[in-house]
Amino acid sequence: TGLPEERVQTLLGQIRRTNPFPANAFFFDGVDYAIPDVLVNPAPQGGWTVELNADSTPRARINVGFFAEVSASGTEAKLFINSYRDRANFILRAMDQRAKTVLRVATEIVKLQHEFFEEGVSALRPMTLARIAESLSIHESTVSRVTNGKYMQTPRGNFELKYFFSSGIDMANGSQISAKAVQHKLQRLISLEDSKKPLSDGAIAKMLQVDGVDIARRTIAKYREAMGIPSSSLRRRN
Repeated sequence: TGLPEERVQTLLGQIRRTNPFPANAFFFDGVDYAIPDVLVNPAPQGGWTVELNADSTPRARINVGFFAEVSASGTEAKLFINSYRDRANFILRAMDQRAKTVLRVATEIVKLQHEFFEEGVSALRPMTLARIAESLSIHESTVSRVTNGKYMQTPRGNFELKYFFSSGIDMANGSQISAKAVQHKLQRLISLEDSKKPLSDGAIAKMLQVDGVDIARRTIAKYREAMGIPSSSLRRRN
């Protein structure tokens, strides 16, 4: 630059004091980690074990020592602390019941979706909240509440419990396949296509129909758009 060394050192000092990531000062997008509520692992004798994650289960208990100390202060204090002990016991029972319900629902999900744990997304079966509710003799709204925001850790990764619920699409043999499994097949076909001659929605529908999936072109287009995959014309590469 032709500048004196002293001037260069001054400018270098100014540069070193600047923030290399200036946009960080305007916002911070924190990372929320999904802590699993349920752990699923292969059982030694075959099948799968399902258990609650102790690290994610809220821990609460009544301080018996404090209760005894206040109760000994007199009748009025004893009546007062007894009313709060009853409330505390109610909360503890409710927490325990919720944990047991989460475990029952998760166990039933693993039972109905065992093929997913063995083979992957392509083996995911259609499943509704109503089916789980009927199997466990509980209300459908209860299943909805205990699966909302709850996660399951499996050898295939972490999944929200609601992930395992999806509608079904008819197969040529009279059975049904999960919509998520169809989306997985769609994504795989597109990932393997020739970028110079990308598959149209109609072509993908025909390929899936040959595979036994009774699906229309417009359904393929709907799934593709929901997955953020552009149309064939936009995927074409010369």
